[in-house]
Amino acid sequence: MADNAELNTGLAYARDKQYENAAKKFTSIIDEDSTYADAFFYRGCVYIHLGEYEKAVKDFNEALSSIKLSQTHELPALYKRGYANLKLNQLDFALDDYRQYINQCQSRTETKNFVHKGLFQMGIIYEALNEHSLAVVHFTEAIAASKDTEEDKQRLYYLYRGRAYACCAKYNEAQKDLGLVIEESKDSFIRGCAYNELGRHVNARDEYDKLLRPNKNESKLFQTSHDQILFRRGLTNDRLKLHEQALSDFQSALNYSSQEPNSSKITDRIFFRQGMSSMALNNPHEALIHFNKSIELNKSQSDVFYARSMLLYTLGRYDAAIYDQHQAMELHRKSSPLAPTYKTVFYTSRYGVSPTNYAYYNSRIHETENLLKRDQDIGRKAMFHRIIAEYLQKQASYTNDSLSLCKSARGHIKNACKLLHDLQIEDSIALSVNNLCQAQYLTEKYRNQKVPVSIMEDYIKYQIEIVKGMSNLFDERIVKKDWSNLIKALNDERDKSNMQQICHLDQIRYVFIQEQLDKVDIIQETMKKFAESPAQQEFYTFLVIRLVNLFDAVRVASTSIFSHSLQGKFTQVSWIFKLFKEIVEFAPIGSGSVSKIFGKSESGFKKLDEKRITHTLERMGSLGIQKQFNETANAIAVELTIMYEDQIKRFPTKADENTPPVGATNDDQQQQSKCCFKCENCFKRQYHCLCRQKESLFNEAKQTMIQTIVEYGVRSTLNCLVDLSVTSIKDLKDVQNVFVSGVCRPPELNLVDSFMLKNVLKPKDAVDVNECWNVYEFFRRPAIRFKNGTVKALRETDPAKYGCRKPTSEEEELLRTEPKELDKYGFKIIIKPESS
Repeated sequence: MADNAELNTGLAYARDKQYENAAKKFTSIIDEDSTYADAFFYRGCVYIHLGEYEKAVKDFNEALSSIKLSQTHELPALYKRGYANLKLNQLDFALDDYRQYINQCQSRTETKNFVHKGLFQMGIIYEALNEHSLAVVHFTEAIAASKDTEEDKQRLYYLYRGRAYACCAKYNEAQKDLGLVIEESKDSFIRGCAYNELGRHVNARDEYDKLLRPNKNESKLFQTSHDQILFRRGLTNDRLKLHEQALSDFQSALNYSSQEPNSSKITDRIFFRQGMSSMALNNPHEALIHFNKSIELNKSQSDVFYARSMLLYTLGRYDAAIYDQHQAMELHRKSSPLAPTYKTVFYTSRYGVSPTNYAYYNSRIHETENLLKRDQDIGRKAMFHRIIAEYLQKQASYTNDSLSLCKSARGHIKNACKLLHDLQIEDSIALSVNNLCQAQYLTEKYRNQKVPVSIMEDYIKYQIEIVKGMSNLFDERIVKKDWSNLIKALNDERDKSNMQQICHLDQIRYVFIQEQLDKVDIIQETMKKFAESPAQQEFYTFLVIRLVNLFDAVRVASTSIFSHSLQGKFTQVSWIFKLFKEIVEFAPIGSGSVSKIFGKSESGFKKLDEKRITHTLERMGSLGIQKQFNETANAIAVELTIMYEDQIKRFPTKADENTPPVGATNDDQQQQSKCCFKCENCFKRQYHCLCRQKESLFNEAKQTMIQTIVEYGVRSTLNCLVDLSVTSIKDLKDVQNVFVSGVCRPPELNLVDSFMLKNVLKPKDAVDVNECWNVYEFFRRPAIRFKNGTVKALRETDPAKYGCRKPTSEEEELLRTEPKELDKYGFKIIIKPESS
């Protein structure tokens, strides 16, 4: 290893801005010892000053991939590599670096104060990707994290947020931020930029003039180089239509840049602006020379190609103009955000094998594994596992070995959960995305061939875990009455897919997360309708989530993989109902089957009309996109919540059930929680005892009465699927009507079902055990009170015990046109409205 004297010499060169000499000294140290990680780090820093960003990235890669890198250099290396990637327009790689930088800063007490720097850089990148709303989010977080720093005192981040607000057409917010910069910042360069944004270019030029005076460039944040100030003044003169003065400033900036080694490395942009000013002065040939020089220095500038294409067109060079136009469009496409038009369930396209991208992620995995090995902090080890999982899944997009990499990623997510002894929201979402990726890879692999039994089982397992994982997250939000953590976690996951180069993982994740956020929006907005009734809110939210799950299962069942799954003991429809059984936790009542409590043998499904069911599900799956299915689920849930308002309000919410009765003692509560092993009085006590045992064994939460009611209602909708035919559903409105009718008019129970469902629900106003209901009675036994006041019931005593529900639109129409039809549904008892 080189001695400290050589290293100190290199550092001294760097401090004196002798970057060429510093690079040579660090290179000689590396030649002597190629494992000296710190020397790679220092040379990478020098290469940034020299504008040799590709070399800088390579050196930071070497440094971070070595377990010998000093821990004090880990964060700076990540930050600087992110900056180098940003300068190379490798925006997705830069985002990776800054995300990891932020995570590491947050995981250490001594580095939390540096988080704002990474958040700010991410905002800059999202601006470059035209994701201005995301840029606003990150600049806002940077502002919050930078209290009492120099960036905060000079209002630097407010300047950038003001620009982003303007791009979002939020002009009042933009003016407020930029006005704050002008009022409170003491930095003339920052103030000048704010004046430019507000269109006050004369004031801006005055600020730049101050900086060009001797000994006046004294910013505490950064020493703005002379060419950068001249460039900004040139832009300002250009805005003032003083194009000759602008050209003079640009030329002065170029002269300074060629003479000083510590210039700002913006020569390519200076040439571009010279070209634009020359065009404004009607000097096209000079403009063309400037554009050519700019492109020679930097071939990744879409705006320069576009400007040159327009100039070439005016000069009559049409072929060259078309070429430049295509180049500009391609560069713009690469920097555009992900288009939200992709359908997750029907995904078929692939990105193919890419050795370059594969190698990049392989390097990042190796680098993070080294960080994992030498870090003993549990929280940071969990973070590194998550980062490795992310890289593995992205790497899977560029290889033929996609499934094995996804499975390895899943293992790392699980390891993060084990380290923290809990399943975090972000890990649960990540597992759902991972399962979805694996399911899609299987769909692609077997889209034109028979599917082996083991593969079909894997496919169904992945889909089940996706639905159940997200459903559990939503249920937790209902119980806790707090959606903020889930929304933040979903937004964070979606942001990861707003990248420059969109891979398979990003495609799937973006659309999946957007679907979940849309679902949250629908639920939160609809909950306002039931703000006065906690019981209705709870009923609605549990119901809509389970209906969405059911429609998700319908969409999955309509995919092509099921049509190729006719091997083994299962038929196609058997596989489909295996999926439904797990997702809805139900096997259809009737048709020779029993309830979910005892399970269901698959052979029973073969008695069903497979062809009709298959065609019905395929038809339903083609009726709309995910958003339309969510809206239909919402409409069904709202209608049933309104219909059964009086019944729902008679049952306790989760909060009510957790509150012990007045006068209850600790002994009473302990006695209630004990499991009785010899319950012989009635099946009800046995059933409750078994439920408590199951909860204890599997650490499951006890269902509320409202949850029990909701789940039975959803199972009733599955009965509808068994009985539906293609001819009865023309659109999703038909599905809504059929499902609502199926829930409020379930078929008669057989003897076994009647015994299983006996008296499990106790209304809050019940006086004794005889007043308990079962879930079937909840939906079937209430009478119907029509708008004209007429009440129709199954039995004369039902209105007194079960109350009245509101009619469906179909029932209201039948009462008006064909009242005898209601008799077929059992509502034969008529109670005329009281005379007024």
